Amino acid sequence: MFRIFLILSLLMLAACDDFPKDAEATLQKAEDRQTLRIGIIEHRPWAYRTDSGFAGLEVEIASDFAKSLGLSPDWQYLPEARAFEKLEQFQLDLVIGGLATDNPRGKHVGMTRPYLELGDRKKDQHVLATPPGENRLITSLEKFLKRQAPDIHERYAEELQK
Repeated sequence: MFRIFLILSLLMLAACDDFPKDAEATLQKAEDRQTLRIGIIEHRPWAYRTDSGFAGLEVEIASDFAKSLGLSPDWQYLPEARAFEKLEQFQLDLVIGGLATDNPRGKHVGMTRPYLELGDRKKDQHVLATPPGENRLITSLEKFLKRQAPDIHERYAEELQK
């Protein structure tokens, strides 16, 4: 009986063409647009405005993530409340800006695992935000962050020197 269950389960997984799924197809829509819509909340050294555009550790990370997907970043500079509102409404694909695991708005959106931990407290564990229920997008982002982990601490230290 267990073998039958196992075989049926494997067949059902094999039938899934895009596992994990995105409820609103956020990643597929970004690929179709060829842009990743990124909301920026100003918070040094993570993300901030400069005379020539945007800078900061998370701006670099988000830009590199978009490029890894073959997409161009579409930056939107927003106050935190508006950025999360647009994220919840699937009008953004990613929000950056020094977010930590203790952010109360994180209950309504997707959050990565901490990609940088500067201490044991939740406010010292930094994350990026995605639209709610977008598993394919967040899985791709988390794999990217894991590959970048060796460089992130170094980039953070460099950003503090600026």
